[in-house]
Amino acid sequence: MARYQIGDRIEAIVNNPDESDYIMVGDTGTVCDIDGDHVGVDWDNELGEGHDCSGNCEYGHGWYVHTRYIRPYEDDVEDIDENSFLGVALRAGGG
Repeated sequence: MARYQIGDRIEAIVNNPDESDYIMVGDTGTVCDIDGDHVGVDWDNELGEGHDCSGNCEYGHGWYVHTRYIRPYEDDVEDIDENSFLGVALRAGGG
């Protein structure tokens, strides 16, 4: 079973994965092609050396990276209830 599927949002966890001078930790994109242990990513920002991942994304945004250099991107930040947070802080000696 593949770890990633086309359409998954990912983020880079290393600088310069697979010899890209333009991808840095935290950069995000969308999986647009899968080739074994490498995935084609349609990066959110244009890459100076980018391509189109075999026609699967806009030219200049594509770059194949090994799956060990990325992780699923979770852009949903859980809302914290202020009263619950204050209760935890008080119990921990925070005020």
